[in-house]
Amino acid sequence: MSSFPNPSQFTFNTNVNGIDPSFLIILVIMGFLLWLGTLILFLRRTDMKLPDRVVWVVILCTLNFLGAVLYWFLAPANPNISDLGDAPPLAKDPDDFFNTRG
Repeated sequence: MSSFPNPSQFTFNTNVNGIDPSFLIILVIMGFLLWLGTLILFLRRTDMKLPDRVVWVVILCTLNFLGAVLYWFLAPANPNISDLGDAPPLAKDPDDFFNTRG
């Protein structure tokens, strides 16, 4: 006699309280992307002083998604965001954009 249970006795429920797991995975990924984007935008800000930056880093890193939502509603508006580099110069005449003669 085997001491292992019969596999046919087990059922795998793919729904969690009636919610499809793929929907939950999509929600988690979207929440993570919102948090990551908020963190990147915050780290590029140059208009906050050090104590404010420390408080927001702690809020964003400990509260994750909720911290990102709080940041969008409570952070000072009109941030001064640092450049990632100089943009290439545009053509002098918009109709002559593809002319490379200068």
